[in-house]
Amino acid sequence: MYTFFLKYQKSENSKLELQKVLAQLLAAFRCPVTSFEYIGWCNNEQCWVSVLKCIIQNQVQPLESLYLDRSLEMEDLEWALRNVKVTRKVNIQTFGIQLYTIQSILRPNLMMLKSCKYIELNCSSLTLSTLNVFMKEWMAGDFPNLRYMLIKSGKFKWYEHILDFERDELKQLSVRRRLAIDENLSVECTGGVDIQADNGTRATMQIDRKKVNWFELFVWND
Repeated sequence: MYTFFLKYQKSENSKLELQKVLAQLLAAFRCPVTSFEYIGWCNNEQCWVSVLKCIIQNQVQPLESLYLDRSLEMEDLEWALRNVKVTRKVNIQTFGIQLYTIQSILRPNLMMLKSCKYIELNCSSLTLSTLNVFMKEWMAGDFPNLRYMLIKSGKFKWYEHILDFERDELKQLSVRRRLAIDENLSVECTGGVDIQADNGTRATMQIDRKKVNWFELFVWND
């Protein structure tokens, strides 16, 4: 597949060839594509978008996981967030996207984030003020499938608050707990502050557990 994508981006009939190959692969294996990973396997930055579009056009099943680790165009990332449904895990490296555009990523109307259980954003440049808006939407019942979220940012300020909690409160340590997201994926919680959404769902917010400026949200199902 790697060799095909390198040839695909230079072909005059690249879009048609890509659609044919993906259709043949789906038919041959008789199963949908479950995971999509882009780590810069071609020189054309638009290539991954074309591949992803062909996948969702040729199958009705959502992806289970999506991993994007490259400098991305905001327009392409917005398209993916709005149109690609992911049921399990989303991991996005947002390095290179400007702060004034990245603030719009955690909006509740994005299909991908509303459907998945695990969200991880790296080098996001998101502020705690933006996360505060997101958490208010979560408290109101948005993102119903979310079980865990990790935001790695260099823009958190010591004086910012989330749901009226100070940063030092989010850093406090307490009983060690393990959150089982599914049978193959779990994360550890070692403190933070407990909160409860309007629908009764309980969660824990924690910051700086492993590294400075890492924000984590653990959503408990019991």
